[in-house]
Amino acid sequence: MVKSGINFGETFSANPIYVFIITCLLEILQLWNPPILALIRSHILGKLLLGTTFSWWDFPHYIIGCLLGWLWLKFIDKLSYKSHLTG
Repeated sequence: MVKSGINFGETFSANPIYVFIITCLLEILQLWNPPILALIRSHILGKLLLGTTFSWWDFPHYIIGCLLGWLWLKFIDKLSYKSHLTG
């Protein structure tokens, strides 16, 4: 979809890649336990955001989630492109 010279489809297509990188970094941070991260994890919000245990089995879920997010964004972009053509 093109509006104001910006191709939003290409911009949104990169979002799942950024999400995958960030979630992988957060997962890897669980292997590291410096005092500042321990302090953050001592609060419930820190535990929810950073997690407490590392698991290799989380990575396939991140990949599946990012692929589904990418497909969803493509679908939305396709719908908005069709509505732009007809309306």
